[in-house]
Amino acid sequence: MKMLQKIIIVSFLFFSSLSVQSQLKISINTDSVVNKMAAGFGMNTFAIMDSVIVLDECNGGYRSWGGSSWGATPEANDEKAWSKIELYMDWLGMDYTRLSVEHRVFEPEKGQYSFDNREMKVLYRYLDYFQKNGVTVQLQEMYPNAKWLAHKELQGNALGIIKSGPADIDAWSDGV
Repeated sequence: MKMLQKIIIVSFLFFSSLSVQSQLKISINTDSVVNKMAAGFGMNTFAIMDSVIVLDECNGGYRSWGGSSWGATPEANDEKAWSKIELYMDWLGMDYTRLSVEHRVFEPEKGQYSFDNREMKVLYRYLDYFQKNGVTVQLQEMYPNAKWLAHKELQGNALGIIKSGPADIDAWSDGV
């Protein structure tokens, strides 16, 4: 309910800043729920940290193949940075999140698993926070980004590996 009240207050401030001559009327009743999102409020989070290719593809503009939040996640042991992130997530009052990883994070080589690397520690940091706060997590593999899983013709460069779907579906599904 706190989040709903914050949204209503921000909306009220926005609409009240409109021209006085506007014919807009707003009625606020915080005791009455008119609509409710089925899953609640949520956001995307990323437990992906390693660098990814960035290309100059757009006449001087850059394109990162890692997504909009690539590289924004601090190391798991950076308490100061994580306290800010957790404070922000507390303020958001999330009900769910889609938490993205890459296959290479937990299975960098076929049949060789890694559960104690820096990105897995970030994943655990997020999961601990979400569990403590009752946030529903949809764990999602954003893409494999593992050379051993990429199609042979795409293994020659980092961008090909990122763009490739799994060449061996059985090995990929066994890993997941």
